[in-house]
This record gives sequence, C-alpha cells and structure tokens, in this order.
Amino acid sequence: NFIFKCRMLSLVFALLNLLFLYKIARFWHNFDASLLLSFGCLSLSPYFLEYSIDARPYSLCLLLLTIFIYKILDFEQRKGGGRIPKFTLFVVCFLLPSSHYLYGASALFIGLAHVLLTKSSRWVIFKIYMLAGLAFIAIHLSMFIEQQKFSNLLMMIAFPTFEMLGTYLLGFFSWEIA
Repeated sequence: NFIFKCRMLSLVFALLNLLFLYKIARFWHNFDASLLLSFGCLSLSPYFLEYSIDARPYSLCLLLLTIFIYKILDFEQRKGGGRIPKFTLFVVCFLLPSSHYLYGASALFIGLAHVLLTKSSRWVIFKIYMLAGLAFIAIHLSMFIEQQKFSNLLMMIAFPTFEMLGTYLLGFFSWEIA
C-alpha cells in the first residue's frame, strides 16, 4: 500500500540521518563515542521516532539539514579545496529549501553563519550560497507566477510568509516554565 511505502521511505531517510550524524560526530570523537552520540541522541527523541515512521517529509528534511551541516564541516576541514566540495555544498543548499518551506530559513541562517565563521574565503562561500539561492528562485519562478493567478501565492510555494518566518524564529526564544 502507498502509505506503508511512504513510511518505509521515511524510515530509510531516518537511518541515513543517523549515519550522517555519526559522520559529524567523527570530526571530534573516536568510533565508540561517535556511535553512542549519534544513536543515543536521536533515538531518545520522541519527535525523531515519530517522524521516522510518519508518511511525511520530515525525515527527508532532517536528513538534508544534517547533510548540509556535514558538508559545511567537511568543506571547512578540507579548507574548501576542489570543485567537488563546492559543488556538493551548492547542491545541498539548493535542495534544502525545496524539501520544506521553513528549511529555506534554516538554509539562510546556517549559510550566513558559515560565511561569517569560515576560515576559508568568505567571498567563495557567499558566491556558492548566492548561486544556490538564485538557482532555486529561477527554477521555481514560473510556479511563483502561476500561483499568483489563484491569489494565494504562499499556499503552495517553498517560501514562508513573514508571519510564519517570525513565528518560526520566535520558537527558538520561547521560554516555558514547567
């Protein structure tokens, strides 16, 4: 059945996410500690477990975000050498907002942090992210224009409204007392 296949695909993305989280932990820790961190951190999260078997794109979104962070760390470790690390950083930055509209904001802020905190050439990294954003807009421009005919442009595109973006950002600063 279709829903079962979607749930299995979501589970595959979740398992791949654990692999990339392990690879991120390997930048700083040995094999045992990396394995414990990657499986221990996410396996205890009820959201991760729920979204891993849900027939929605959240596992894919988290996977792309984890790959993006891994590619940034890999890029910095290699000191930006070569065309392949630059191209893979471009591709992941392009795909991230395509997966879910809020991940466009995540890509923007993580990309800006990378530009500001890099030890490589800031201009090169800025160009990579700028080209990824322009390519995303150029490819989706016809859809943006087409959706204006329905007078609800923001219903189907991958960009958030300013209200949704503000709510998303304020979620990081919400302080609830238990």
